[in-house]
Amino acid sequence: MQQYWTPLARVLGLYGDTEAAPSQGTAPPPPPPQDQHLATHWPQLFEAFRRHALEEWVPACERHAEVSPKDMMGLKALAITPHDAVIAQQLSHWQREGSTQDLVRWLVQGPWNVPPVLHWIDFSGFDSLTVRAAPQAPAPAEPASRFDWRQQPQAAPGGKARVWEIEAQTEWVERPQAPAPSVPEPPMPEPTVPESPARDTAPVSGWQIKVSDARPARAMPLPLGLAIVGQEKTVRLPDGTTQALKDGTSLAWEGQDAKYHAVQGALVSGLHLALRTGADGVQCQDLGSTNGTYLGERRLAAGTWTDCPAGVLLYLGGPAGDLRSQAPSLEIARAQPARPVAVEATPLRPVEDVALLRIEPATGGAAVIVKRLPFMIGRDPRCDWVIGAEHAMVSRQHLVIEEIDPAGRRIRVRDLSSQGLTQCGSLSAQALKAGEWIAQDATLVLGASAPYPGVAFALRRNA
Repeated sequence: MQQYWTPLARVLGLYGDTEAAPSQGTAPPPPPPQDQHLATHWPQLFEAFRRHALEEWVPACERHAEVSPKDMMGLKALAITPHDAVIAQQLSHWQREGSTQDLVRWLVQGPWNVPPVLHWIDFSGFDSLTVRAAPQAPAPAEPASRFDWRQQPQAAPGGKARVWEIEAQTEWVERPQAPAPSVPEPPMPEPTVPESPARDTAPVSGWQIKVSDARPARAMPLPLGLAIVGQEKTVRLPDGTTQALKDGTSLAWEGQDAKYHAVQGALVSGLHLALRTGADGVQCQDLGSTNGTYLGERRLAAGTWTDCPAGVLLYLGGPAGDLRSQAPSLEIARAQPARPVAVEATPLRPVEDVALLRIEPATGGAAVIVKRLPFMIGRDPRCDWVIGAEHAMVSRQHLVIEEIDPAGRRIRVRDLSSQGLTQCGSLSAQALKAGEWIAQDATLVLGASAPYPGVAFALRRNA
């Protein structure tokens, strides 16, 4: 599109008097070479539009303000009419090549983004830009009298022939009122010290569940006793009462106090799964959910307690690998022992950033440093490593790095993509969906699907 700006700037007389505008009837100039965009004259064209606003619109607004000081000019549409066949052809090409909305945005945020123009002109309704066809040449008429100014040819300032004109569709609108001054609020009462919230005194069992759903991967400790897993909503309990289910709240279930853990999934019920944790391990029971609970590909019978050994994966709302349900998964695992760490920086104990991994893109470029786990990769701006929007087959939350095993020189990753588009050697998509240990220095490819090559990178352990 930029090759058409230079002829337009040329006809505005922005190249100086030594370069004349092309005469009517001559052939259009050949298109510039590919590197000619470096020589285009955007600054001059920028100044031409700014000068038009400052010399035409602002004085008209100042004159109108003498009668109606509360009004400002509202610009609705702009039309450019060429008076030269060559210029008409170039403007037509330019209009087809460019985006009207992009040019409107460029005008408002560029040439007209100066205090006098912004003070007098309202651009909120400006959404139309038109390049009209050149008018037909009038039939030869009798010679013009040099004493009749109406028969003289129109000329632009500076004595040059006018080869285009700008027509603006405007209306006078009322200037927005300034916000009223704020009224001081009455003095606040003396603050009261809130009571400390009751701590969760449930005994720790040494077990935890690792959740993989629409949210970032996370681990939740399981206290001894009963826990309910489901999706946040308002449900009717067996005793006939209703209750809003929220993550971390307690509810009464069959005479026991149960801790509620929320997961996100399209086919997950509010009261979906019960977990019973004892000293010897964890058992699970499907609570009559609509879409069931699956141990791999096997659906569990509702109302029956089943042992859940460490490392087992439970899927809520559909079997493993079912793209329709996108079932979230739960993994029963031993809780990691807590380690004393410094969480606040003090003059005597600064917090140090520890680099756990390096992500090295296969295409080169700067490595991405992993300083904490879990580490989310995807197109969502909230991810730890944000993939560019040009990689359309990479999901918003595509892959999470969960754990590092330095002794075994391996890294645990989990594929969260909607279509399972994660590749790592010979590992299956189902294994990566469930979470898989991969070798250190392994290469992964995200979102590879014709015609998209995907994003390839290697995970390197820092020395």
